Amino acid sequence: MALASSNRVKISIAPETVPGTADANFYDNSTVARLTGESLNGNLSYINSEEIRSDRQLTDLVQVSLEASGDLNIELSYGSYDDLIESLMGSTFSTPDASYSATATVDANNTLNSSAAFSALPAKGQWVKISGRTNTANNGYFQVSKTVDPTSSIITFEGTPLTIDATSESTTIAESAMLRMGTTDQSFTIVKEFSDTSPVTYFTFVGMRVSSMSLSLAVGSILTGSFSFMGQTYTASTTAPDGTLGNETPALTTSVMNSVGSIANIWFDGADAFGAGTFFSNLTLDVDGALRMQNAIGYLGSVGIGQGRFNVSGNISIYFKDLSVYNKYINDNSFKLAFSVQDTAGNAYIFSMGNVKLESATVTAGGSDQDVVIDATYRGSMDANTLTMLQIDRFAAA
Repeated sequence: MALASSNRVKISIAPETVPGTADANFYDNSTVARLTGESLNGNLSYINSEEIRSDRQLTDLVQVSLEASGDLNIELSYGSYDDLIESLMGSTFSTPDASYSATATVDANNTLNSSAAFSALPAKGQWVKISGRTNTANNGYFQVSKTVDPTSSIITFEGTPLTIDATSESTTIAESAMLRMGTTDQSFTIVKEFSDTSPVTYFTFVGMRVSSMSLSLAVGSILTGSFSFMGQTYTASTTAPDGTLGNETPALTTSVMNSVGSIANIWFDGADAFGAGTFFSNLTLDVDGALRMQNAIGYLGSVGIGQGRFNVSGNISIYFKDLSVYNKYINDNSFKLAFSVQDTAGNAYIFSMGNVKLESATVTAGGSDQDVVIDATYRGSMDANTLTMLQIDRFAAA
C-alpha cells in the first residue's frame, strides 16, 4: 500500500475560457507550478439537525456549503507566476517595443535628448532600462515621468535620477512589459495530483481566482511569497482530467531570487534608498483583491466570484538614523516606494507604488546590544498620475 508523500505532489494550472468550467484537453493547456507548499482544499460545512428526539440522539448531520480555496507557497522566480499576477491585478502585461538606440545626451531637468528621433517611445510612468552610457550613473532602471509625455527627441524621467552628461553617445533603451491594476476576470482550473497513491489521486478545483499575493524580503533569506485562491467547486477522483496526461508545459527553470544579491535597488520617496543611507532589514508587499464567494440556493459551492476593492499594504523595518522617515508618519505625508528584484541571468521585476502612507510606526530600544529600527506598516492608494495603486514592470534578460 502506497502512502502519499508531499514530495510526489504535482500541481498543474490552466486558464479557463468560461469561468467555473474546466476547458477540454486540460493537460494540453496547463503548466506545472513551482511551489514550496500548498493548502488547496475543498472545505465542506455541515450543520447538526435540530430535530428533537425523546431518546436525546442526533437525527442527522447535513452538508450545507462548500468552499474551494487555499494557498500556493512559492520562492519568487522570473516568469513562473506571471499569469497568476495578471489574474490578481485584473489586467495583462503590455508588450514592450524592441530595444532601441539613439545618440543622446543627458541634460538638465533629468532628460535624455537625442539629436535624431527615437525609433519608439515609452509610456508615461513606465520603467525603462538604460545602457551604453560611459557614465555608469546613467545606466540602470529609471522611471519615465508620470506627467511629461515623451517626445520624438526628449524623454523626461521621474524625480532626479540622472547625472548631467553632455557627451553625445549611443544610448540603448529597453522598455518594460508594464502591468497596472484593472477589472478583467481570469479564472483557472487547478489539478493537484498525488502521484504515489494507488491509483493516482486527482483533486480538481475549478473557477479558481487569485485573491491575494504576498511577497517577503528579509535579511539572509530567499525571496518568498504566496498566492491565495478562491474558487467555485472541486472534485476528488482517481480519474485524470481531460487531455493527454503528461503533456503539461513544464515549470520554468529560472533561478530563485533572494533578498541579497537579487535586490537590485529600493527607491524610497523617489530617491535611491541605498545611496541615501536608508537601509531596510525587512520589506513585505501584500496585494488583496477582496474577492468574495457568490453563493446561491440549490448550488453546492459558489456560482461566481465577486470583485472588491484592491488593498495594497505591507511592513517595513528601516534602521533608525534620523526623523526623516518617522516624520512622514507624524505629518501624514505620502511618499513613493519601489523595489527591483533581478535574477542571475538579468531578468527583473520592479514593483512600484506612487502614493503610500505609513499607517503605524514605532521606534523603540528593545534591549541591550540591539540596533534601533523603525518598524512600520504602510498602505497604498491610487496614484493620480498613473491611475493605479501598484505597478509591476517586467524586464527579460537581453
